[in-house]
Amino acid sequence: MEFQKIADQLGLDLEDIYEITELFVDTAPSEIQKLIDADQTRNPRLAAEAAHSLKGSTSTLGMTEIALLAQTVVQHGRENSVDELKTSIPNLINALNAVVIQIRQQIAAHKEITAGTQ
Repeated sequence: MEFQKIADQLGLDLEDIYEITELFVDTAPSEIQKLIDADQTRNPRLAAEAAHSLKGSTSTLGMTEIALLAQTVVQHGRENSVDELKTSIPNLINALNAVVIQIRQQIAAHKEITAGTQ
């Protein structure tokens, strides 16, 4: 994830972006759990709600591919396409899990660097 690029696009400073992304990775597990619950219960409404929230945050943070996956889940959920959700929900969950790990690593590295400069 390119934190500086996102900061520039949003007109924020770099530290604000680190805080926002840290909030994202802190809240992502609960959204992922909602997707898992929706998948297990075959609940298209719950899937659409969880994915809609994720679509907004990932889009804002420049995670275009994940935002598109979330939009697909939203669409399938709103259309009650349970068969389509069997594929789209796991795709979104896998992508989210991967990006959360990546972001956590980048935040940890940033904290080490900034701690060393103080």
